[in-house]
Amino acid sequence: MLIKTRGIVFRTVKYGESSLIADIYTEQKGLQSYIIGGVRRKKPRFHAALFQVGSILDMVVYFKEGRSLHRPKELRAAYIYRDLLWHLPSRGRQAKGNVALFAMEVARKCLHEPEAQPLLFQWLYEFLVFTDQTEEALRHMPHLFLIQLADHLGFQMHNNFGPERPVFDLQAGSFVPEPPAADLQAGHYVSDPSANALLARLMGVSWFEQHRIPSTRPVRRKLLEHLLLYYRLHISRFGEVKSLAILNSLVGDKKL
Repeated sequence: MLIKTRGIVFRTVKYGESSLIADIYTEQKGLQSYIIGGVRRKKPRFHAALFQVGSILDMVVYFKEGRSLHRPKELRAAYIYRDLLWHLPSRGRQAKGNVALFAMEVARKCLHEPEAQPLLFQWLYEFLVFTDQTEEALRHMPHLFLIQLADHLGFQMHNNFGPERPVFDLQAGSFVPEPPAADLQAGHYVSDPSANALLARLMGVSWFEQHRIPSTRPVRRKLLEHLLLYYRLHISRFGEVKSLAILNSLVGDKKL
């Protein structure tokens, strides 16, 4: 049967001489894989630019329950990026593109099921569009992505930060009284006071406000590493995030 849906490209791999397989997170059917024929020919039916990681598509696709690979009938860009183009030399655009690459890699590690989650899809869509359109610094957007995605996935972080609960427990997902020094070294606590304070502030802000929160680069890096550890503790086989190194290489950019 034919299905009309929006989709976000998570990953592509080459297939044969001129085709590719695209993993696309769809609004109607969750994560699905599509074989795109002839995309690397001189006159392809679907241009390769449609399948960059993070591309947002309007799709009409052939779908049959139980199949691992599907084929598209019609594809076009549902949103055309203005600045979120990581192949262009502008540092600001590289910063936006690498925030998006980081977000898409994390999402791909978390979302494996072929089931519709329209609220989650809409949130991912709005995150990408906001990242593209904002003129403000993006320094806390990777952190907010991880904090808010956890809400959608069911292991949300609880903001009960205060003088009596100053330390975030990565296993419990909440702030706790400061444990003994030996326990702090166990690896599942955020031990740095500045990182804990920043995490608590970020839990209560929107994308539109995040650039106003003061923070230092070392604290942002440390908190990002802790948040990724939080995901590894809550999602089996989450593994390492390869785009983190690229993201960290741009922390000196004014857009971050």
